[in-house]
This record gives sequence, C-alpha cells and structure tokens, in this order.
Amino acid sequence: MPHLPHVGLATALLMAFTSFVAPAAAWDTEAPAASQDLRESAAALDIGATAARDIRTTAAARDIRATAVTRGIRTTAVARDIPGSAVARNFAPPAADTGRAFAIAREVERIAVERTFWPGFDPLSVPLAIYSGGRTYLFRHPSPPEGFAPLPGAEPAVSVFEGRHPAMIANTSMEIGGVVTATLLADDGATEPLGPRELAAVALHEAFHVFQRQRHPRWRANEANLMTYPTDDAGLLALRRRESAALRRALAASHGGDDATAACWTRLALEARRDRFAAMDSVFPAYERGTEMNEGLAAYIELRAAGRTTVELPEAEFPPAAVRVRAYTIGPALAFLLDRFRPGWQAALEEDDARRSTSCSAPRSMRYSVLRSTSCSAPGSIPDRARPAAAAWMPSRRRRSSASRGKTSRR
Repeated sequence: MPHLPHVGLATALLMAFTSFVAPAAAWDTEAPAASQDLRESAAALDIGATAARDIRTTAAARDIRATAVTRGIRTTAVARDIPGSAVARNFAPPAADTGRAFAIAREVERIAVERTFWPGFDPLSVPLAIYSGGRTYLFRHPSPPEGFAPLPGAEPAVSVFEGRHPAMIANTSMEIGGVVTATLLADDGATEPLGPRELAAVALHEAFHVFQRQRHPRWRANEANLMTYPTDDAGLLALRRRESAALRRALAASHGGDDATAACWTRLALEARRDRFAAMDSVFPAYERGTEMNEGLAAYIELRAAGRTTVELPEAEFPPAAVRVRAYTIGPALAFLLDRFRPGWQAALEEDDARRSTSCSAPRSMRYSVLRSTSCSAPGSIPDRARPAAAAWMPSRRRRSSASRGKTSRR
C-alpha cells in the first residue's frame, strides 16, 4: 500500500464519510504533520448526528444484478474444505431442495474464515435465515422459535420451517425468536436466482447491518430529511456530477496503480463535495453521510466478500432524485479509496465512535488542511498526463457557483 506524503488526503476522506462540513477557514489552516496515529484526526469525525430509523432499501437498489455495484461478480465453485473450521463440517442435507441453502451457508462460512472485513465484526456470530423457494432454513440460531424443526443429519444444527416464514420479507435483518437475524431470499420466484457466491456476499451485507445496529446505532440517516432534499437545484447537481466524475477517475487510477493521479482526482472530488455540502442545510449532508455509513459500508462489505476491490460509478451520473441509491455506490467508493491511501482506517473509525459514545460533547477541533495545501492546482502536484483533464474539473477560486451563493434550505 502506498504511503502518501499528504496525510491530509486520508483525513479528508474520513471526514467526507462522517463529519459535518467544516467552516471554509478550517479547510485552509496548516496541514497536520504526517503520522500513522489517526487518533487526533479521528476526533474530528462527526458521526453522532445521524441517528434515525433505517428504511430498507428499494428494490432497484437491492437488485444487485442490475446495478454497477455488483457488475462482473463471478460465481465460485464449491467451497474449499478448510480443516478445523465450520466449513469442513458435514451438513449432509437430506433433501434435494436444501442443497441451495446449504451451498450458500457453506460459502458464507468459507468467506468469513478466510478474511477479516471489519474490526469486531464476526459474520458467523450472526444467525442467518435463508428462504430457497420451498422452505426457510435457520443457521446458527441459539433458540429457533416455534415452527422450526431440527433438520436431521445436519451438523452444525440447522432448523427448517416449511414454506416461507413470515419474517422472510426481503434481504434484510429481522427478529426471529427474539434474536436479530440476517435474512436472505435465495429464490423469491420473481427473478432469476443468483449463484452461491453472490448470495453469500448479500448475506454478509445483511449480517453487517446486524453488527451496525448493535455496535453503531448512530450509523444511519434520518429518512424524513429525504422528503425535503433539494433534488432540483441545478448548481448542486452540477457539483454532484463533478464529485462523481472525479471519484470515478480516482477509482480507475487507483485500480490501475497510478496513485499520484488517483490522489489528485480524490482531492478534486472532495473539493466538489465540500462546496456542495456547504451550500445546503446541514441536515442534507448529514443524510448523505448517514446513508453512506449505513448502506454504503454494508455494500462495501458485500463487494469485498464477492472478491471486488473497486466499485463502478455510472458515467451518466445518478438521476437527480436517486439520493439514497447513490449512497450505495459513493459509500464503497470512499471506502476503497481509504483502503488505498490509509490502511487501517476502519480501526480509526471504530476508535473514534467508541470514544464519542462516552461523551456528550462534540469534537472541539475540525481544523484540518486537506485541500489548499495539497490541491492538484499546485505546481508539480499532478502528473503532466492528468493535468489537462484535472484543470477542466477545478472549481473557480474567483467566483462561486450559483449553488454556493446561498445555502439551500429545507423546503
């Protein structure tokens, strides 16, 4: 992993995920000294103002076959036998229609034991319910409720419910027998079934939501604010297109190993994001960040579980009203860039949230220079081959856009 000379870039990415907009002067102060220790930087993260009830994703957002988020994911073959792990145990499904559910469960276990996705997140500690078209199977549940019967010959213990259990309404998390459980519709009869690897990745997405609810209840947005979000402001939409385009170029450069160009495009994306958020009522940036923390990070886990290291942003940009759907892609985009430029950022985020949960006061300082001192417009800071393209996206420093002349208030 590269270690960039500008630690402020990684700090800016973390702030883009989690904090409210800092005053303009705060972006122009002296850059913090480069350091591996993010504790002081993490104190600037403001993730405590987004507590709200999460509304489950729309069908369009969760149809992972039709979105750029999961395009190109390949289905793997039978799970590898890992000695000493749950994967190597004999499930011995007794009927043909159980095969699909057990194949997904094996894949979940294989992926979970092969890699660590997030500090403190153990996917195998979360019960999993799978509906495969005929019956509902319950894995790793401590006390299956009435209606579930033990499946003979299955090890570890698996319970089965004849038909579709009432809790199986979507790919989500629901209480089953008083225990929050990740639920997966492996075959809802409406769409062509996905492969075990893809479905296992979706199951891990939902298991991460269970982890979020229990450990980070503030990692969510107030969905009521979406009803008054300014989706028809031309200036804000122009800044959003600039942000998305720069992020798309940053991800492409990062995926291709061109870290200098990736860093430049990332800074340009963060500039556009800062200007856009500064021009809105603070509840709207809070909504975007809360949704990116909630659904965006779960989508990031899903992509990693599927073996992906990047996410595709549509060249045509998202529709103006697709604020929530966009967060499913922008969240992973920021996360993958943080993977590149600040390994270990997840632990810094965890540490800050743990510290914040014991304090009622907001962070005292948000003064981090991430743009002025590291801007791509500075001489020699951007490779020659990228400078002409970057110049076209640089916002004017002499005049503000129509979006930033006055903050957009709630309608």
